[in-house]
Amino acid sequence: MAVPLARRLVAYVLALVLGLCLGALGIVLQASRTLIAGHQVPWGLVGALVVSVIVVRSACWYARSRSIGLLVAVGWVAATMVLALTGPGGDILLPSIARSWIYLIGGLIAVLGAVILPLPKQDVVVVAALPAAAVLPGAIAVDPAGPSFSAVPTAATGVEADDR
Repeated sequence: MAVPLARRLVAYVLALVLGLCLGALGIVLQASRTLIAGHQVPWGLVGALVVSVIVVRSACWYARSRSIGLLVAVGWVAATMVLALTGPGGDILLPSIARSWIYLIGGLIAVLGAVILPLPKQDVVVVAALPAAAVLPGAIAVDPAGPSFSAVPTAATGVEADDR
């Protein structure tokens, strides 16, 4: 079933806005660091890069399309590049230091890497590890020994559903 054009356009705009917000948050957060045992630990840089990859990859998985992830990445790049410029009062958010370059280059590689990774072929749900009481009524229990399926009786009718 095809997704209507209006719904796709809304998804594309939301993905771009998500990328813009992600880039703006990341460029501010990457400067955060703390002093531990005499060493500066750039927790903001690591957190910004990890969150960027997670958000871009999650957008790809949720939409089952790498184009949505690409739009999030484009928004991230746009926000990062605009906020990396010198402001009207001379302020800068990304000084020319190693941490800033790691954020720019590493972030670009990370978000584009998250986009180009292949998507999973299909959704797989395994309920074999759950105890019998945890299986929902009407669910199909999976036998880990083989491809056969056993039906679980439904609570409402007490009749087994046959999905063979």
